[in-house]
Amino acid sequence: MDKTNSRGKAKLQITGETRLNRVLESIPGALDYIVSLNPHDFGRLRNPVMRKYMSPRISLRRVAAMARVEEVRLIRDLAALCIEQGDRQTDRSDNTSAVLDRDSAQLPSSSRSSQLPESPATPPPWMSGVDESYLHWVDLLPIDRVLGDPMLPVTVAVRRLQPGGTIGIRHKWEPQPLYDIWQKMGLEWFARKISPDEWHIFVHKPSHSPPWVPLAPSRSILVELRHIPENEVPARVLVAFEQLEPGESMEMWVEPGELERAVSMLQERHAGEFSWEMKETTEDREIISVVALGPSSEVD
Repeated sequence: MDKTNSRGKAKLQITGETRLNRVLESIPGALDYIVSLNPHDFGRLRNPVMRKYMSPRISLRRVAAMARVEEVRLIRDLAALCIEQGDRQTDRSDNTSAVLDRDSAQLPSSSRSSQLPESPATPPPWMSGVDESYLHWVDLLPIDRVLGDPMLPVTVAVRRLQPGGTIGIRHKWEPQPLYDIWQKMGLEWFARKISPDEWHIFVHKPSHSPPWVPLAPSRSILVELRHIPENEVPARVLVAFEQLEPGESMEMWVEPGELERAVSMLQERHAGEFSWEMKETTEDREIISVVALGPSSEVD
């Protein structure tokens, strides 16, 4: 729980588990500092939409690992930055602004990056049986180009892995924040840097894991398209659809009047591979149900 200082203002308690969004919201200048640590990975945080997607998912411990700095240094620097900015806030009446002193920064006893899951430096044994030409690939590069949110297609593809199965992911960045999630799911992975702006990540489900249970016909993947940047919509629609197995469905929630445009996005790339119907219309949304039919199907 956050404490208060003598002025009655909330005091942000910074630890390695503190989420990045709390720091960015509370400490003026924190965004510039974080970006400076690793411009390639953190430069996208300057985009407000990407910052909204990304920062709540990352702990400061993971930020330190991605920036290859000691966790203790990161916390101390943020504490110092907050103190530096604190004097400029003393005349504000807003009692919710964060004030931090050095005593409130809980420094870690160890800053070793090995505390966090990482990609192995060399291919693990299960990679020897992987034929990349036959893998299911999740191509996130179209989403990356518009600084969109990759979580939906990655989550769908990873959750449907069968024991002993492997998928490939193409991504502009090494997805270190996802390692924390995958470890909890009992998955294994290997990341290979192809170029400065492309990584291939292989995610493997060990053979002793419980099998994936397919989506029931009554359940659909929700693809919310109403409140995202215009240039992200096509990438989100296409990449989400490409994760569906034949017979599975997704629901696209669009602004009223956007039905034809949403369907045309799929038609351009996947004509004959889906059917669709208007499921619901309200004042604030239209819901379109899309069912994957498979690459050889034809639809009138």
